[in-house]
This record gives sequence, C-alpha cells and structure tokens, in this order.
Amino acid sequence: MPKIRPPNPAGFREEVIRLCRTSDRPRSQITRELGCSSEWLGRWLRQDGVDEGRSEGLTTNDLEELGCLRRENKILR
Repeated sequence: MPKIRPPNPAGFREEVIRLCRTSDRPRSQITRELGCSSEWLGRWLRQDGVDEGRSEGLTTNDLEELGCLRRENKILR
C-alpha cells in the first residue's frame, strides 16, 4: 500500500527551487534533507524554467486554464 503524505506547506516548492538554484549542494542531498523525491524536484525545476521563459512548454497558468477548459467541456458534453 503506498504511503500517503500530507500536502507540502505553502511556498515549499518555491523554497526548494530557490535552494537548488542557489546552493552548491547536490540535488540528491537537498531532496534527502527536505524529504521530497528527486522526480518531483526535477518536474518542479523544469516547470520553473518554462514559467520563466528559459524552456519551451506550457506555463503553469496555461496548464491551469487548459484544465478548466477540459472540465468545462466535460460538463457541457
């Protein structure tokens, strides 16, 4: 049975991203210390790059809008 973890506190993701960008420590050490997975950290860093325009892809706002539109379409069908 998978472990169920409580949601991260507000601002946790931003703090982890800032720490990774400014620290000399390896990501594996940061994930161990903060208790988050390396997969999630990688996703957060990629999405942060997209949001800041350093990478190609849908921004967080675009993804939220897309989700709303899909829900609305489902209701309308």
